[in-house]
Amino acid sequence: MAWIAACLLALTVAILASYMQGASAGAIEDFEDATSSPCEEINLITCFLPFVAFAVSDEAKDYTPARAKGVITQPQLTRLCDLGNDTAICFRDYTKRCIGSEHPEVHLTAQGTIDFLQFCTKPDAHSKVQKLFSCAQTMEAIHNRCAKSSSSMLPTDVDPSSPTAMVKRPNALRDLCCHVKKYEGCYLPEVQTHCGAEGVTANQDFLQRIYTSYQCSKHFPNCPA
Repeated sequence: MAWIAACLLALTVAILASYMQGASAGAIEDFEDATSSPCEEINLITCFLPFVAFAVSDEAKDYTPARAKGVITQPQLTRLCDLGNDTAICFRDYTKRCIGSEHPEVHLTAQGTIDFLQFCTKPDAHSKVQKLFSCAQTMEAIHNRCAKSSSSMLPTDVDPSSPTAMVKRPNALRDLCCHVKKYEGCYLPEVQTHCGAEGVTANQDFLQRIYTSYQCSKHFPNCPA
């Protein structure tokens, strides 16, 4: 789900670690006090806790060999979709409650993530994602190279001390769209050779869903060189 989710997940782990250090009754009481206000930043962080818990669980270990083989089962996809949707709804609800209309792109990002995850409800979702998984495994070296070459589109001025500041960061959505577009330009021309016509279609459909969900077309003319 893009650099925004990745940054927030990493930040969640760091903040949780600080909460856990020297845990005591007083620390727990402080945590309870922090969550009493619906717009405390901890309530934004908790949106991502299910993903963090999943990432360190025994269940997540089953995904490692599947990824290595380029395979994902229907139950595994359903699990990931459910986690993603619950997180996205929590994030959307927090932004509606706590972030004003002067930050329209925050709200667009939140709703766009929910819209993007609607692909999970499609009857052919598993077959399409399986094609993406298989193709990604075949092109792993190319994806790694393209990830490095497109990293210039990622933000370097993110403030890790405040998750709210991170989501309000100017041009965050533009950077997301431009990063994906540059990544596409690097890897997509090679998909036909490595994955065939079906692989091209699956990747193009996936990219188009990202661009539509986040209204990326209006940002492409402003992508940094």
